[in-house]
Amino acid sequence: MGFVLVPARQLDQSFTAKLEAAAAGGLQTDPPTVPVIDRIARSLAQDFCVSPKMIRTRLRQDRLVDADLLD
Repeated sequence: MGFVLVPARQLDQSFTAKLEAAAAGGLQTDPPTVPVIDRIARSLAQDFCVSPKMIRTRLRQDRLVDADLLD
């Protein structure tokens, strides 16, 4: 279900854009911190109309974020 609600290509594009915006805003993104990833996951959840938990799962499945940052 997560692959239908949160398609891989759109997730990758949206995640990259939000990570770049966070970096432009002065947040640490290389490597990203847990609070930055949490903030991005909450924002993506709103964009895709799903729970932040689903976004974290998809970020883990697509290996967009180190699993240690999602727990």
